[in-house]
Amino acid sequence: MTDQYPVPTVDEAWRTALDACVAGFPLLVLDAARRAHPAGPNQFVHARAGETLIGLCAPNPHVVYSSAWLDLRDGPVIVSLPDLRARHFAMPMIDAWGSIFTSMGVRRRGEAAQHLVVVGPHWSGAATDDVPVVRAPTNAVWLLGRTLTDAFDDGLEGPWHEFYLTLKGRRTPAPPAPPIEPEARPAWPAAEFLQLDAEDFLSRMADLMDVHPAPPTRWPLAQRLARIGVNRGAPVDLSRLPREISDAVRAGVAEALARIDAAAWPQSAPTNGWSALARPGDGRLEPLARAAIARRGFGFNLQEDVTYFLACQDVDGAPLDGRTDYRLRFEPQRLPPVGACWSLAAYRPDGSLATPEGPRAGLSSREPLRFDLDGSLELHIQRRKPAGPRVMNWLPTPDGPFHLVLRACWPGRAVLDGRWSPPPIVRSAAERPAWRDQAGTRPSPSGGNPASLRDRPDSSAACHP
Repeated sequence: MTDQYPVPTVDEAWRTALDACVAGFPLLVLDAARRAHPAGPNQFVHARAGETLIGLCAPNPHVVYSSAWLDLRDGPVIVSLPDLRARHFAMPMIDAWGSIFTSMGVRRRGEAAQHLVVVGPHWSGAATDDVPVVRAPTNAVWLLGRTLTDAFDDGLEGPWHEFYLTLKGRRTPAPPAPPIEPEARPAWPAAEFLQLDAEDFLSRMADLMDVHPAPPTRWPLAQRLARIGVNRGAPVDLSRLPREISDAVRAGVAEALARIDAAAWPQSAPTNGWSALARPGDGRLEPLARAAIARRGFGFNLQEDVTYFLACQDVDGAPLDGRTDYRLRFEPQRLPPVGACWSLAAYRPDGSLATPEGPRAGLSSREPLRFDLDGSLELHIQRRKPAGPRVMNWLPTPDGPFHLVLRACWPGRAVLDGRWSPPPIVRSAAERPAWRDQAGTRPSPSGGNPASLRDRPDSSAACHP
């Protein structure tokens, strides 16, 4: 196995095995997710608002999810999307190694009907007239779209029924697969790979590297792998290595899997108790951070499409708990600077929605909210339903621990460069504010509730200084 390469030292073998396991973990997990996908290749499946598909942690109660795996081995696939009728929409495309290489949606291509030809890494052929072409790094591509709903009870009645995937050269697109009931949706498969021994893990990785060759940035790692007997498409037999080298390889894989299991989701340092979550599309992420994301579930957008903020503690550093009432107050002109909308939802420790059913699963700037007379907005985060007009700004919480996720859709420059962050979460006081209705008024662009996306100014103009 290593005839062409010098035998590595013990330290080199350990480091190579560790680096390979960390880099290859997303490859193995995504392949398992593809095989467990509830629709066939080149076919969409949709999930109702508030429900989830495989690979999604903390489902957004304000969107319908649309998922498909493209198989580009037989040729290009045409992705066709309808006019989304002033709804915010984003569909990142994820390659087999877990990198977001492009996205479709309102921010990139407007809200009119869209068509995109996705071709494989080695495809050569004539371009389609007037239809943009994007080359995928691998022949397997995961499309995971989110379309904003107008109300929680939209169900599956909406423009997502007109999402089509057509193999180039064929006239008939594949119809969407029937919805999958929640109890039938497969679990995220990452946990099974944490139990593999070194030979099994590296053999599976070698098989997948033959189908999905490593991108150029990982070619040096592929050469290092050959020195420990790991070659594309070939089974791994560590017994052919010197005993001390094979032991080092086994130890390196075991150490890598332990680090992946223990690694936290990458996020920024907290500001006001909120941290911005990193995503697979961030090219600055270290390999261990990418593996940590794969461990817990992919399904995030490019930061330019949606930025996520996470809060687990109040302003005093105490963990959020449903036995306490909280307030989240946006001062005048300090609402999230977005080009589309913003939303807030509460989740249990396992990532499920605090209130999975009904219109109070989350709050959104597209809903009627009530503002103070000075233009500020105060949200009430508590288990009990508040009295009077405060109920319009009420986000229910579970009985015990929970965390909050604030989503900024089409974030402005102040969000992207870190100049804006959500306000602190404080325990509720007894006073009651004066109110004015949002309903019937046209909010400012920074409120993220435009009457139409066509009327929206450039998102950078909506940023606060």
